[in-house]
Amino acid sequence: MANSSYFRISVISKCNLACQFCHREGNYARLEEILTPQEIQFACKVALKAGFNKFKITGGEPTEREDLDVIVSLLSQLHLPDLSMITNGTNLVALSQKLWNAGLRRINVTLNTLDPKRFQQFRPKKGIDVQSIVKGIEVAKQAGFEHLKINFVFFDKDSEKDLEDLIEFVRKTNLTLVVLPVINDNRLYSLDDMYNLIKTYGIRSEEIIVDNEGLRKRNIYLNGGGTVLLRIDELAWKRPYSFCSKCANSLQCREGIFPIRLSANGELIPCMADFEHRINVRNILRNRDEDGLKEAFRKITLWQQ
Repeated sequence: MANSSYFRISVISKCNLACQFCHREGNYARLEEILTPQEIQFACKVALKAGFNKFKITGGEPTEREDLDVIVSLLSQLHLPDLSMITNGTNLVALSQKLWNAGLRRINVTLNTLDPKRFQQFRPKKGIDVQSIVKGIEVAKQAGFEHLKINFVFFDKDSEKDLEDLIEFVRKTNLTLVVLPVINDNRLYSLDDMYNLIKTYGIRSEEIIVDNEGLRKRNIYLNGGGTVLLRIDELAWKRPYSFCSKCANSLQCREGIFPIRLSANGELIPCMADFEHRINVRNILRNRDEDGLKEAFRKITLWQQ
């Protein structure tokens, strides 16, 4: 297993939805604790020097942070090889053009259903509905985000209908649907289950790609347009850290165990299920201590097998 070169930066823990399967990047920072844009820029500058080449802005919901465009602008100044953001899309109508102008070029929009009634189970704040997300995707494309991806979490027995609807949606919009199965009600929706289901919707062709962490994925090109991205390798057996062998939750590892995360309040998180190996770098960032942050990254590298 390759050492991770993927750095996820949580800029806020607050969200305007309450999805039952959301992990909030493993952190729950109060607003008064969150890092400043300059501290986030410093962290990414050192991470780039430490060998990270993929950077993703996350939350909570990052667009709930009022100075998000300032953060994007500062990170764009670093000329990072790969900078993107994941969002629930609820604020894209208002913010897409501003974020594009600040230097952001790629976004992933989480959209788990197109059904208005089913969307209500995510307990959206007043005034938010699924059509506001669909409109946000349209506005984002007009702003320049033509190749945005839709993240879809297959999380319960009704997700099959959601998948069917979203397959049709990416066909019409010529976008990419990233399918992410989760464990729910003690049932494991396997990647093979997902692949067999996707095949029923009609595949024109597919190719296998390998990401920077050595994980294999399928790029599935659908009949009629649109693409589905589905991982081949189950993560539960990868066990990237030396402490994974003693972890009671290792068999439940699914999405997102390989990136190194920076929490909104300044913790480096190698694994969201593990609290013992988190490293608090808040003061290091406040003091702009480059050697101290490099040492924290080195420590995590030593835990990687």
